[in-house]
Amino acid sequence: MPNQYASVHRLSSDPISAVTEASMMLNEALGGEKPDLIFAFSAGYAGAEFDLAMPKISDLTGCENVVGVSCVSLISGNQEFENQSGICLWAARFEDAQVLPFHLEFNTHAGEQFFAGWPEESESLWDQDPALFFLTDPYSFPVDALLVRIGEDHPNTKVFGGVADGASRPGEARLLLGNQTYTEGAIAVMVSGVGVESVVSQGCRPIGKPHIVTSAERNEVLSLAGKPAFDVLKSTYDQLPTQDKAKVEQGLHLGIAMTELKDNFEYGDFLIRNVIGIDEAKRCFALSDYVRMGRTVQFHIRDALSASAELESMLKKAKAEMDHSRNAAARAALIFSCNGRGSWLFPEPNHDAEMVNKVLGKLECAGFFAAGEIGSVGDQAFLHGFTASVAVFE
Repeated sequence: MPNQYASVHRLSSDPISAVTEASMMLNEALGGEKPDLIFAFSAGYAGAEFDLAMPKISDLTGCENVVGVSCVSLISGNQEFENQSGICLWAARFEDAQVLPFHLEFNTHAGEQFFAGWPEESESLWDQDPALFFLTDPYSFPVDALLVRIGEDHPNTKVFGGVADGASRPGEARLLLGNQTYTEGAIAVMVSGVGVESVVSQGCRPIGKPHIVTSAERNEVLSLAGKPAFDVLKSTYDQLPTQDKAKVEQGLHLGIAMTELKDNFEYGDFLIRNVIGIDEAKRCFALSDYVRMGRTVQFHIRDALSASAELESMLKKAKAEMDHSRNAAARAALIFSCNGRGSWLFPEPNHDAEMVNKVLGKLECAGFFAAGEIGSVGDQAFLHGFTASVAVFE
């Protein structure tokens, strides 16, 4: 039997009603068969309401491997439900796969920091090329540090996920594992034995030309191609058309090339980071990340047309990879989209969800708008902003 997927949603101001009805809909969609894995996304409910309603999903569906997160906006099918209360459930019945969910915490002991909660069973799964999914609390869990650790210990691992949205202070976000809820840490899922293709669309287009970083300190870029970084930025800006200058003023980004072995760079070749400050006195600018000397970089701007074109391009590449390399068809997807996309970025509703279904065919899709998206670029996974990170299942 091939892998079977289903996605359902129920909008309601009553979380118990939403969970009950969505669970019944899911059972019907799967013909009464017990799923191997459920992702549950809950929008618009207080922490206490989440704690009361979400643990019921496991009993109502018979699925032990239920993972979930609180958020503000949902994605289901080809629709995006922004700032609406409700539940979205995505379920999978795998033909031959291993699913291992667990809760991780970030701890400090005797001056050392470490991630606690990795189960013993995870050791054997690393050799089976698993896909990893993380749903994380925004205040208590350093996602960047975790991704660096995974990149060092298990390079080329595909990693997906998102940071809970809607929490204004520690303890407000909620995570779900089985029938247990958490206010800290991360819910992790390792899935092996299933083909999962990664699509990360960072939604930017380059301006100017690539430059080599010739001087940098921590997150400050001091010089590009031997010239003060501010001077290169100003020269690039001065040569732009008026509409692009306006976009620079709304928000400037720097793309860091993932490889130096290319003459021409395309969508997906850069890791996009925000320019967070400009120091005219020092003639430099600061990034939201560190950058090393010798890296190739290029300024980028973000707009709806660029974001739409890049997502479509990346989805087509993923489809071609699945069609030609593995002779496999896309059947389902989990979408982790930035809370700065949706109606904040695109003039039309349901953009990311509709694009996924348009390019890959009608899929069982679900996801949420996150306060940070996890996705792999090159051989390393990163925490992104303004990104759509999509896990496409065969």
